[in-house]
Amino acid sequence: DFQYIDRDGKDQGVNVREKVKQVMALLKDEERLRQERTHALKTKERMALEGTGIGSGQLGLGRSRGSPSSYNSSSSSPRYTSDLEQARPQTSGEEELQLQLAL
Repeated sequence: DFQYIDRDGKDQGVNVREKVKQVMALLKDEERLRQERTHALKTKERMALEGTGIGSGQLGLGRSRGSPSSYNSSSSSPRYTSDLEQARPQTSGEEELQLQLAL
């Protein structure tokens, strides 16, 4: 319902309303949210490694991790909990980054 009309009479609120629709769709789709968090975690790890000067050929992608589709809401394995906790944002800035990446 956000409304903002600028001084030229243009509806600038449409951008906010569209983002809200996208975020709400993401939050309602648990599987997609899980996938996006996993993707954001991998991106975060890659950026951290690139920041330390490690080349892209040494990213450690050979590590065995479960695919997002292998997780389900009834899973209580330590690996699932650990991966999920690592993917959760630790700060509001990181949460914003994850949302932007997901959108």
